[in-house]
Amino acid sequence: MKYFKWIWHNTLGIRWNTAVRIVAGTAQVGLGLLMVWLCRRFIDETIRTGTAHDVTIMAIWLILTVVGGVLLRQVYFLLTTKAGIHQTNTLRLKMFSSLFRRQLYEEKDIHSGDISSRLTKDIEVVSETTTDTLPQMCITAIQLVGAFLLLRYFDRWLAWALLILTPMAIIMAKFIGRRLRQMTLDIRQDESRIQMQVQEGMENNA
Repeated sequence: MKYFKWIWHNTLGIRWNTAVRIVAGTAQVGLGLLMVWLCRRFIDETIRTGTAHDVTIMAIWLILTVVGGVLLRQVYFLLTTKAGIHQTNTLRLKMFSSLFRRQLYEEKDIHSGDISSRLTKDIEVVSETTTDTLPQMCITAIQLVGAFLLLRYFDRWLAWALLILTPMAIIMAKFIGRRLRQMTLDIRQDESRIQMQVQEGMENNA
C-alpha cells in the first residue's frame, strides 16, 4: 500500500499526461485489433465475393487504421518524453533539496560519490517506471483482454489457450524479475563503490 501512496504522491504533475497516454494507448490497441479483424474480413470475404467498390472501401479502412495507429504512437511517444523530463527534474529537485537539508556524514556515512551515482542512475530508473512502465502495464492488460475477446470471436480454443498461458507467463516474469532486481541492486552498489574510489583517488592526487 505504501508503494501506491508513494506513486500517487510523486506523480502529481503527470497524472493528466498519464491518463491521456493510457487512453491513446488503449485506442492504439483497439486499432491494432481492428486491423486484425479487417484483414481477416478482407481476405476471407471481400476479395472472394466483394465488388471492386467493396475492395476499395476496405482498402481505405485499412489505410486509415494504419495512419491512425502511427499518429497515436507519435502522440504517446511525445507525451511520454514530456512526462519523463518533468518527472526526472522533479525527482532531482526533491533529492537535492533533501540532501541540502541534511549532513553528508551522520550516524551512517553517505559518500558524495555514492550520492552522485544514485542521482544519475536511480532517478532515471524511478522516472522511467512511473512515467512509462506503469501506463504500459495498464495498456497491456487492456490489450490482453481485447486479444482474448477477439480470439474468442475467431476461435474459442485459441482464446482459452491464451487465458491459460498468460498466468504462467506472469509467474515466470515475476521469478525473472526478482533475479533481475537483485542483479540491479548489486550493479548499483558496485557502481557506487567504483565512483567513490575514483573520486577519492582524484582528491588524493589533486
